[in-house]
Amino acid sequence: MATAGFPELLSLPPNEADARAAGLIDYFGFRNTYALGKHLTEKAVAALQREHRLPLAILRPSLVSSVAYEPYAGFTGNYAGHPGACMAYLVGLYNDQPTSVATASASSIWDVVPGDLVAHACLALAAAAAAAAQPARQRGAGAPPRLLVVQAATSTTHPLTTFTMFNHGFQWTQAHARPLTLATRRGAPMAAGQAFDEAAWAANNWWTHLKVEAVGWLCRRLGRSRAARLLGAGWRTFQTINTPKYDLNLLFNAANLRQLEAALAPAERADYLLVWRPPPAASAGAAEAGALLGPAPGPPRPLSRGGSSSVGSGSSGALAALAGGEAGVVCSGGGSGAGSPLSCSTPRSFPGCSIDAECTEPATADCEGETADSKAAAFGPQSKTPVAVPAAPPGAGRGLRPGALPVGGGMSWQAFQSNTLAFMHRQLFGVELPREAPLPQRALRELEAVLPPADSEWAAVARHTYVHIEAA
Repeated sequence: MATAGFPELLSLPPNEADARAAGLIDYFGFRNTYALGKHLTEKAVAALQREHRLPLAILRPSLVSSVAYEPYAGFTGNYAGHPGACMAYLVGLYNDQPTSVATASASSIWDVVPGDLVAHACLALAAAAAAAAQPARQRGAGAPPRLLVVQAATSTTHPLTTFTMFNHGFQWTQAHARPLTLATRRGAPMAAGQAFDEAAWAANNWWTHLKVEAVGWLCRRLGRSRAARLLGAGWRTFQTINTPKYDLNLLFNAANLRQLEAALAPAERADYLLVWRPPPAASAGAAEAGALLGPAPGPPRPLSRGGSSSVGSGSSGALAALAGGEAGVVCSGGGSGAGSPLSCSTPRSFPGCSIDAECTEPATADCEGETADSKAAAFGPQSKTPVAVPAAPPGAGRGLRPGALPVGGGMSWQAFQSNTLAFMHRQLFGVELPREAPLPQRALRELEAVLPPADSEWAAVARHTYVHIEAA
């Protein structure tokens, strides 16, 4: 099947374009038109870069969430992805029950990335691409500059599991009573051995939909039509994010991001948050936490034509895979079926973009510049030497708040999510929460019963550093 591009799809009548896009989505194993659009966009950027010798770069952020530090910790600009899941828990769409979560196992990873990290990576990568182009301009004609591709991801530097995310939501809501919630059952934490229960998940969706419809009807009767619309939009978002279809559990190699961080001028490193890391105290317990969440899975597999996930699909122990060096990257466009123009032959280093892991090589086309989010995933050890990223010229990144970021440090996911939930609590209920709130003893005992020892230190007290700042 020939690969379609934007010009072809745009030239077709709407019905034919929809059918063509649906065929491509099915062929490549994409989950939706959004992923297909990113695939086609990257191909267009790569073609422009080759043809016009432009100093271009591609930054691939994973699930962009709220911000860790700037403009203030916890700020959230939208409720897609991870913020949507946090908001859904806060308002009770999960009914505070672990069986309502559409995940294959508690150790499934959400590759969530703070929004300010993505913004900083955009600035740093743009400076690096410009710096790489300067020598080429001075030399004149020659080989076009390489297309820099950097993934702003966290799954191989500081992974967030469903286990951590859900149990922190339980801790937070037990410590901070909600003025209003759709949850009708007492909350329960998620066990490390949690597996997907389709019947319980479907029952929760049915019951939650009834509650949303009833509350929406009441809001409209009381003249609160906007609240009813927001509730309906929240329900539709919840249906999108809480489905087995998106429980992919993929790992993305961030070695190029670390290389970009290392290329920063020393005087400017305090201005950029580029690599998401755990706090130093948490690093020592990472291996133990991974072991408690389950055994390491077998060798990573490419995504199948049926759409199953690669690392850890249907099994636990994705964190242990990180400890074993099985870090992966989805970096090449292609299908695994015979005859695909982007099918995999022999894994090799990708010649057209600065990706440090092995990528699949197109069988019938020049590999240079072909990049995509797709079902063909090749995984290589994280110890591979990354392609060098050009250093940004001194002064390229000045202007951010000096000394605001923890150089070489890190933040726990519990601290990050606490700030997000404190922000959302204020947005929903107009209430400023105390910086510290102890967990009731019964809830603490339940939570400590499922947490590994390395995680139990945060359980007793819900803490946040969120401070609301009014716009000038």
